Amino acid sequence: AKLLPAAERTRDAARSADWSAAAAAYRDIVSGWKPAERNIRADNSAVYSLLETKISLLRIALQAEPLREESAKSEAEALYQLLADYSEGKAIDAGDTSVKPASIEGLISHLSKAASTAKAGNSAEAANIME
Repeated sequence: AKLLPAAERTRDAARSADWSAAAAAYRDIVSGWKPAERNIRADNSAVYSLLETKISLLRIALQAEPLREESAKSEAEALYQLLADYSEGKAIDAGDTSVKPASIEGLISHLSKAASTAKAGNSAEAANIME
């Protein structure tokens, strides 16, 4: 319940380019995530995975030097919408979950590629790699 209001504050602060407020609200998301994480993972592992990704991408955008304003705005919006839809019980497209199980090596390779892409300043491409 604390996640959605924090995500809304983050989104609203990002929309108005109030980056200190966005960072503070993001810290509230992180604080609220810990107690909610286990229940969300047990309820819907695909949504859990999407939330982990969205939270990480928002952190990357907010902590980048220089700040990635457009990415921060779009990631804050996407995170808020995902949480709002989940809290309302809406069906969430989590992509193709019928894919064969991934290997640890494949996942590490995927994460490394996404991290390199994000560090190079292309958070949208990094998000695509993660999804």
